[in-house]
Amino acid sequence: MPIKCTRCGAEIRFTGEDRFIECPYCKTALYIHVEGNTVHYMMKPGFGVNLVSPMVEKWLKGCDYSARPRIMKVKFSYFPFWIFNTASGRRMMPAADVPMREYSDISPSAGKMLQFDEGTVHGAQVIDPSVYASAACDRLKARCGGEVEIVEQNLLHFPVCTVEYMYGERSFELILDGVSGEIHSSELPPPEAESRTRKFALLAAAGFGMFFTINSFLESVPAIFALDLLAGVLLYHYGKSMVEIPNTDHVDMKRRG
Repeated sequence: MPIKCTRCGAEIRFTGEDRFIECPYCKTALYIHVEGNTVHYMMKPGFGVNLVSPMVEKWLKGCDYSARPRIMKVKFSYFPFWIFNTASGRRMMPAADVPMREYSDISPSAGKMLQFDEGTVHGAQVIDPSVYASAACDRLKARCGGEVEIVEQNLLHFPVCTVEYMYGERSFELILDGVSGEIHSSELPPPEAESRTRKFALLAAAGFGMFFTINSFLESVPAIFALDLLAGVLLYHYGKSMVEIPNTDHVDMKRRG
């Protein structure tokens, strides 16, 4: 069946086999859907996978965490967003079900929108749209608290980096804006200050109990002195291990990528 190119107006034969096509006349990438045809854009990532580990480490340091995270898994994907050009500026709404709520926090970056080219995604997953533009528009209006004047709507596949990392003995997940590198996370590791305070409190209680027991039930002064000295050395080394920063090694992202 024939359809019209959104950009140049030329008629294109559409077989229905692929919703992502290219106009043979003006070379515009198009997304064909039941509500009409839209121009299909993409943004290229602003950083490589080898920079993910230092970016996450820098972010954690900025949140007052001293230990290095262990990066377990990094995955780049191109997630679909409806781009609504409104009278007040560009707005972006998810065009598919979000696997993490942080996806909804991504806002249009300063990156340049390019015509979609599947040959430039370098093996990253391209997620198909599953949310109609009209439904996304209704959600946008609800978010803005009223009517929104839509001047133009298009489909954008935006690079998103999902990162799974270990901090201490727990795993956490976050996402990076694939263009700007901004990090979005709904969960942080437990604050280090609170954890150390609890450990020192337990250490003080254990030390008091040890010295009380030794001095209450022994009568030999040399034995008391020797056991007090041993208990003091053990408590010193245990306390030292609590304040030292563990030196966890980085995963070689170039080999993993």
